[in-house]
Amino acid sequence: MGGRGSSSGAKGGSGGGKFSGTNAQGQARVFYDKTQEFAGMSMHEFENAIRSRPHEYIGGFDDKGNLIVAGTSRSNGSVIVPTGHPEFSKITTLTHNHPSDSRRPLGGTLSEADVKILGRYGNLNSMRAVANGRGEHSYIMQQSYGKTANHAGIMSAAIKAEKSGQLTRMGQAAVAKFQKNVGRPLTESEMNRAFIGGMKNAWSAIARQNGFDYVRLKKAPW
Repeated sequence: MGGRGSSSGAKGGSGGGKFSGTNAQGQARVFYDKTQEFAGMSMHEFENAIRSRPHEYIGGFDDKGNLIVAGTSRSNGSVIVPTGHPEFSKITTLTHNHPSDSRRPLGGTLSEADVKILGRYGNLNSMRAVANGRGEHSYIMQQSYGKTANHAGIMSAAIKAEKSGQLTRMGQAAVAKFQKNVGRPLTESEMNRAFIGGMKNAWSAIARQNGFDYVRLKKAPW
């Protein structure tokens, strides 16, 4: 995966430019600032504004729900984290969209890259991904109330899951179980939802072990 203008109450750049950012591996990349386009939006409004876009967008919010920065990497498969923004350290929540395509027709859930980013930056206490399509939701990994977040632990777990294929195996097992129960070939939509369900179980266990909760929310109708 991977401010509003002062006249509208945003914190940070005016939008439209570009500055440095990093990908899930910590490598430097270019981030295109589009903050001005989303000026004045709440997190809920921002997520609904980006949910159906063909490219991934990301927004960073502070602990009061103010948008600090928003933008894109102009890719449908990933978005850069805007670490070069002067107020990045104030961001506590990153949220982004997962465009639907042939690889993830319903947008999927949180990826290993998403969780690695949550673990890499100690100022973050929440990572969110929103997806569009029938049966789709918003996916959140957030610090558990009253618990200490283990950022190093969540990052290590995400790296291990990625290398071992843990989430893929649990997703495939869920698909096989569902198909056995219904006794017929599954539609693409059914397969994807079953696969996501298996991944959700894996993420939930990883989150609990490191002071986080994994949450799946039904998207707002508007």
